[in-house]
Amino acid sequence: MVEVLFEDNHLIAVLKKPADLSQGDRTGDEAIDSAVKKYIAENDIKFYTINATKIAVDIGLGGRINMIMQAAFFKLVNIIPIEDATKALKESIESAYGRKGPKIVEMNYRA
Repeated sequence: MVEVLFEDNHLIAVLKKPADLSQGDRTGDEAIDSAVKKYIAENDIKFYTINATKIAVDIGLGGRINMIMQAAFFKLVNIIPIEDATKALKESIESAYGRKGPKIVEMNYRA
């Protein structure tokens, strides 16, 4: 049984005890990822998988996934209009990466 420490509309935090398996092994003991998946299914929770590393590599960002995950978060949670989120993200990209050149800025925009 998984012990949920925190749950809201956007996040689930669970307790992983030292003896809990992170992933399955040959013992047949249930891994924590299986327990969390079961909890999600039993509680009708929407679950999204985002392969941010693949997206980052495909657009030239290497393994830098921060902008991809931020964009996905704002799109999924809909706490502010996506247009406002996009504008704020673009402003933060300009601020953070503008001095690195237009190519870096453009790659982050595509994220």
